[in-house]
Amino acid sequence: GVYEVVLETANHCGAALDTVTFVVGDPGAAFTHGSTSGCAPLTVSFQNQSPFGADSVLWHLPGSSLPFTNAGSPVAGYSASGTYSATLIAYIAGVADTVTQQLFIEVLADECPSPQIFSQSDGLSITAWTDCPAGSFLWDLGDGTTQAGQSVEHTYGTTGVYPVSLTVTGQCGGGYMASALVEVDGVSATGGGRQGAGAFAVFPNPASGQVFFASKNQLGGEVMIRLRTATGLVVAELEKGQWGGTAAMPLDGMPTGLYFYEIQVDGREAQQGKLVVVR
Repeated sequence: GVYEVVLETANHCGAALDTVTFVVGDPGAAFTHGSTSGCAPLTVSFQNQSPFGADSVLWHLPGSSLPFTNAGSPVAGYSASGTYSATLIAYIAGVADTVTQQLFIEVLADECPSPQIFSQSDGLSITAWTDCPAGSFLWDLGDGTTQAGQSVEHTYGTTGVYPVSLTVTGQCGGGYMASALVEVDGVSATGGGRQGAGAFAVFPNPASGQVFFASKNQLGGEVMIRLRTATGLVVAELEKGQWGGTAAMPLDGMPTGLYFYEIQVDGREAQQGKLVVVR
């Protein structure tokens, strides 16, 4: 604990006192806090809980409205998303003790302020999806139909170009929009019409677990399928010496995101496209 020793002296000229205070054991600087996770602006309260109290304190609260303060129980505001630490220095009887809690304050933000729309058509049907990892999704498919979900499937009544829009509501309440024109031409993605021997259907898209590559026609040559990240890094390969019509590529352990596939037949580029992986 904290102890005080007093020495008193006296003689015929009078009396005098001298006092010294000291600490036995660890001063044990400690603090408690209120809620430390939420959307910006986030307010966090702190309380000094050092067991012997403190003659004075110094708080270091980086990223807050009070980066340095001597207040006993400060209330700090955080306006930028991120994770933050907090440090208390307690001064007791001339001894300083420091305690830090690392990266325990989490200021949240909406997950996807700039959503993008991707789509793939098959006959009169489309599959539309977004690259946003999380949130609440509402689609307007341009023909009076609305649907919810990260990816949606819809069949139109007739061919045409439809304005598709998406509203994403984030965890902190922000609403963000994206729009695209989607053409539905009635042509099957698995053969006929404009599809040739090198045309492949890729499904499902978005995919989770595995994705299938299908060609209506038998191919006599070697088929190589590569999956790349946006930076060009190859993350998966599938090689077929004899094409049987459909091949599956496993996606286990692959992070959620947008990837690009390329298909070669006998070393010649046959098809490129985008693939969204979801969990």
